[in-house]
Amino acid sequence: MEAKINADKTVTGNEQELFEKRNKVFEKVKAAASAEEVLALAKEAGEELSMEEAQEIYKQLHGTGELSDAELEAVAGGGAHLYGHLVVSGLYICSDWTCKKHGRDCSCYHTDCYQCKHMQYKFPVNICMIH
Repeated sequence: MEAKINADKTVTGNEQELFEKRNKVFEKVKAAASAEEVLALAKEAGEELSMEEAQEIYKQLHGTGELSDAELEAVAGGGAHLYGHLVVSGLYICSDWTCKKHGRDCSCYHTDCYQCKHMQYKFPVNICMIH
């Protein structure tokens, strides 16, 4: 599924619907009262998820009241991590950004392209597979 980003940076077509659907799922996951509910939401969204992954997602979103070393690093500017990778938005840009359609030499740089090839959707967020 490819999207086109207009000059005003809005996404058109099916990609916008996918973003909206994923955002709604993410809001439900954030409101989940337990890891079991996260697992049920994943199943409802057609995603395969283990109980361990559901517990990790629930823990990341709801915490325990105390911060781990990794969470302290994230608060200090390290970014949010899930599944051992950096959680990113669809238009996240870093020094490793590589156009999914044109590679490192992409001259359109987000005008015709919308996604880095290293970004992957992993329920319930987008993650950077190299960070």
